[in-house]
Amino acid sequence: MKLLITGLSHHTAPVEVRERLAFEENTLLEALDRLRRRPGMIEGMILSTCNRVEIYGTTPSVNGNVHNIFQHLSGSKKADL
Repeated sequence: MKLLITGLSHHTAPVEVRERLAFEENTLLEALDRLRRRPGMIEGMILSTCNRVEIYGTTPSVNGNVHNIFQHLSGSKKADL
C-alpha cells in the first residue's frame, strides 16, 4: 500500500489561494466521503486550517492516483489546479 500526500501552506501559496481551497467544517465530511470513493483510493484524510490544506490517501498503486487527489481537490473547490 502507498501513502500519497499533497497540499499547500502559507509557505507555498498566497492567502487568496488558501482561502479558495480551504474546506469549511460543514463541507468536510462530504468531501472526505467523495475522496474515499474515488477509484484507486483505499483511505483518505483531509486537513484544512487557515494556514494549510493537506490531503492524504492510501492506494495500492501510485500510478494515476496522485493526479486523482489533485482532481478531487480542484473539483471539490471548483478551482483549476
